[in-house]
Amino acid sequence: MMKMINLVIACAILIVTTSLSYAQDVRGRSFYPDNVTYNTDIPKPEEIIGHPLGHRVARHDLLLKYMRTVAEKSDRVKVETIAKTHEGRDILMLTISSPENMARIDDIKAAHVALSDPNSNQQPSDDMPVVTWLNYGVHGAEVSSTDSSMAVAYYLAAAQSDYMDETLKNSVILLIAIFNPDGNSRQSAWNTMHSSQVSITDPNGRNHNTFWPGGRTNHYWFDLNRQWLLQQHPGPQGWVRKFHEWKPNVSVDHHEMGTNSTFYIPPGAPDRSYPYIPDESMQLLEEVTDRPRDFMDSEARLYFSEEGYDNFYIGKGATYPHLNAGIGLLFEQARSLGEVDTVHGVLSFRDNIRTYLNMSLSIVRAGLELRPRLLDYQKRFYQNALDIAADDDVKGYIFSSPKDKARSYHFRKMLDRHKIEVNIIDQDVTVDGKTYLAGDSYLVKTSQRQYTLIKGIFEKITTFDNNTFYDVSGFTMPLTFGMDYSQVSSREVASSGDIVMPEFSTETAPEKATVAYLFEWNEYYAPRA
Repeated sequence: MMKMINLVIACAILIVTTSLSYAQDVRGRSFYPDNVTYNTDIPKPEEIIGHPLGHRVARHDLLLKYMRTVAEKSDRVKVETIAKTHEGRDILMLTISSPENMARIDDIKAAHVALSDPNSNQQPSDDMPVVTWLNYGVHGAEVSSTDSSMAVAYYLAAAQSDYMDETLKNSVILLIAIFNPDGNSRQSAWNTMHSSQVSITDPNGRNHNTFWPGGRTNHYWFDLNRQWLLQQHPGPQGWVRKFHEWKPNVSVDHHEMGTNSTFYIPPGAPDRSYPYIPDESMQLLEEVTDRPRDFMDSEARLYFSEEGYDNFYIGKGATYPHLNAGIGLLFEQARSLGEVDTVHGVLSFRDNIRTYLNMSLSIVRAGLELRPRLLDYQKRFYQNALDIAADDDVKGYIFSSPKDKARSYHFRKMLDRHKIEVNIIDQDVTVDGKTYLAGDSYLVKTSQRQYTLIKGIFEKITTFDNNTFYDVSGFTMPLTFGMDYSQVSSREVASSGDIVMPEFSTETAPEKATVAYLFEWNEYYAPRA
């Protein structure tokens, strides 16, 4: 009998302590910052998604419902759908600023983007907001990233203090929720299927080990964090379009790594950065990351920098901004689905969400405090690029795919998405013994504001300070697309015609055949025939 009583008491204690763990994280800290008051008109995430953040992985449809509800309730927030995934799920962007700024948000955007135009007289001003871009959930299985987006949205919409007034007055915050809904939905379903009413902390538990293909990739199992350059999927096309519409000053990706890791704060390995990233960009990165380090130090949390990760591949979210007048960051934290035993103790999903809430807010603070420097850097970046281009012996890149017009179209479309101008060649040009035919060949001049990115797309880099890579090491795009291409000098540049937009080539349908049709196989879309 006594054993039965003890068992009942033990179960009761377990239930109570499990419930309390969702009021506070495993370290006993409050979830939201308590140095502000909160607008009670703004619902907390649990009021919409039906459970406390961190109790389980939120479904994507409920995440969307929450974000749209916040936008309805708050005059600080506007929401828009910027893309749909292959499975038809919405990718949202929340624009967050003060009510006064939101009333003139189009004017703010136009003035901000004008800083990136070397021909514009627009200058940074005392009342020009900094633009901070917060990326969540590009890897759908990294669920503290996805679910923390709701905590961040709640705080930015509801928090009330003099500091928040100053932050919103001087910032425009762009929150993407979320980058990879299709992968995240697979992960959410797995987590829900294998969760329990009682916390399972054994790392061998099924809830902590998702089977292939998991939720990291998209519908077609592509890693979307390698798609900033290629943009072959609707999500990346949508968010890169918005990126260039705004030209954010600071951009941060939130990720997860192995359970027994700690936390990664950039910069990465110093001898593994892409050579065309300006030195000043990496210096500003160091200053931006002082703020997240402050938060981690305040809680005596372990983290590391300058190892493991790098900024070499320009087609991922933490590096692409560095070639576009911004500062890109990568955060990585140890993974937890629920609560899990690690070499550092118990790690909870809820604590991970809280950590990313605070790390996101630290980047917002960095943007605010470094606002004059970041805006000045944005203004100088593109003019500096033109100055470097003027001294570059390479004046352009000529390319052609005369026997495959579709291949040429898709390559030029990719360049257009990166805001790179392309000229048609209106007379035959011979470079290094290869003739590029007029009408079928195109030229990208280096003397344009996207010079830095152009070098990243066309340059062949075959020598490295450190040949150990975290990521992709070869990404010369004309080779990727199978194009003929050459570097050119001033003489060949003079042979170019007008700037042209990518237009898909169409042909007149042949007359109806009596026996068969004969066609060449070299065209990309030949199999469609």
